[in-house]
Amino acid sequence: MVLTSAHLRVGAIIPFGKGYADSTGGGLALDAAVWIETPYIVIEPRIGVRFDLARGRNAYAEVPIDVGAFYMFGRGSALVFIGGGIGARHHWETRGETVTVGNILQTTTERDSDDRGWGFGAYGRIGFAFGRRRGLRGRFTISAEINTTIIEINGVRNPTAVVIAAGGLY
Repeated sequence: MVLTSAHLRVGAIIPFGKGYADSTGGGLALDAAVWIETPYIVIEPRIGVRFDLARGRNAYAEVPIDVGAFYMFGRGSALVFIGGGIGARHHWETRGETVTVGNILQTTTERDSDDRGWGFGAYGRIGFAFGRRRGLRGRFTISAEINTTIIEINGVRNPTAVVIAAGGLY
């Protein structure tokens, strides 16, 4: 039996390293997906948006469009799932920098570097689904995923982040 439901997720994005405009704060992740569940496998095409919540000159946004597959351990009202996915990502960021030139007479200039582009993205996710045993409506998910995009933005390669999210199946 195949069950299909809308999966809406909201969570926090936590960038690693220099990617995602070297953001020191977190961001917001919003995803809309279709959860297609068979007895042990879930297929999930999704589209989302992730953006910076920290105020400042550095900012980022990302739009993932991908398809994931997950294996579900168990069939009860609470279960663990693990898997991953691939797809396309549109990544955009602005980096503000201050450039100072000269030793005796110094000149300071502030500039913003904008860069954007499409890249190949991949992610791995582990999570918990709990709620109703029969059917999907009313089931909730909590998950953690690590994702990366194969792209160079503002001279930084392969921005990577962790997304911690909660979702509902409707």
